Amino acid sequence: MAEPKKGLGLKGTTNLATPELAKKESLKSTVPNDEIVEKTVQQIHNSSSKMVRLSFDVTPEMYDKIKRKQLDKGLKTTRQYLLDLVETDIA
Repeated sequence: MAEPKKGLGLKGTTNLATPELAKKESLKSTVPNDEIVEKTVQQIHNSSSKMVRLSFDVTPEMYDKIKRKQLDKGLKTTRQYLLDLVETDIA
C-alpha cells in the first residue's frame, strides 16, 4: 500500500490568518444623509400628474422587432419608444 504524501493536507493552514495579516482599518461611512434621501424620494413620488400602469403581452418575435425599432430610433428604453408611438397616434 502506498504511503500518503506529506505536506499536502490542511493541517498547517490554520494559522494563516495571523493578526499581522488581518489588521482592521476604520472605513469611511457610506450612510447617506437621511434628509437628502427623503427629499429625493418626495420629488420622485410627488409628480404633477398621476400615472396609470398599462401592461400587455407580446410574442418574443414582436418584442425583438420592437427592440430593434427602439434602438434604430436611438431611444434608451422600450417604454419611451412605446410612449412615442402612442403620443404620435393620438395627437
